[in-house]
Amino acid sequence: MKLDYKIRKLVSVSMILLAVFTNDKTLMAQCNLNQEVVDICQTDPEWKYSPAIYPVCAGSQNPDGTDSNGLPPGEVGLDYSQDFTVVLPDSIYYDVFDIVLDFNYAILTNPDDIGLPPGMNLVADPNIEDWTLEGSTAYCLELAGAPQESGSYPLSLVLEFCAAVVGVETCIDTTINCYGLEVVHVANEDLSSSEQANFSPNPVQQTAQLNLDLPKAQNSVFRLYDLSGNLLREEQVPLHAGKNQIDFDRGGLGAGMYLYALDAIISGQVLITH
Repeated sequence: MKLDYKIRKLVSVSMILLAVFTNDKTLMAQCNLNQEVVDICQTDPEWKYSPAIYPVCAGSQNPDGTDSNGLPPGEVGLDYSQDFTVVLPDSIYYDVFDIVLDFNYAILTNPDDIGLPPGMNLVADPNIEDWTLEGSTAYCLELAGAPQESGSYPLSLVLEFCAAVVGVETCIDTTINCYGLEVVHVANEDLSSSEQANFSPNPVQQTAQLNLDLPKAQNSVFRLYDLSGNLLREEQVPLHAGKNQIDFDRGGLGAGMYLYALDAIISGQVLITH
């Protein structure tokens, strides 16, 4: 009985690792697709036969071997739509114990509270009952709406995965929190009409400047995030009326796309190259 408990616990944890789609080489997932649920949007034909959630998280690899940049940014007041292709396996082989798990289903337990900005929702096909996703099925979920507030929004999906382990159904909760959505202002009334803010040069090799022209003095905070919404830098910035220049040095930041925000004044993307 103790050995059976250990096996079930280890296999359940491994199943979660598969669910967040790490490259655990001890796992092999099989998906003999027998159903698609695609009334509200379309599953991606390139991805729908491999168990995973697509687009994959920022920093992970796409099926074609390219690095994912995560979710595209949204703009305040403009309609935003991002489809997710979700493909669940019908079985998982765990070679450490030579066990095949029959994957049953997964339940999204927090569909109304995943961290989206005001004005946006996660939308499921009407045929998906109680946010229950069956095995060997391809689903299409959609982030939709018009975000009302700018900022960085880390997203968190809480899933309960259930599989049959040596004839006993075992369920375990896990949290997928590697997605983030950045919402930016296209323009802002705090900026002078004669000159908008700009990050120059962009792309950045080592140093750059954020230039902006303000009608009044104010204190602000410059923040830098990665594409998953993780805060990397935070700096108090006093701004005066007229032209302002904020110096930026990449320091130890690696090459890639980053998101910056200057409180509610301006936000956008900056690309750092080698």
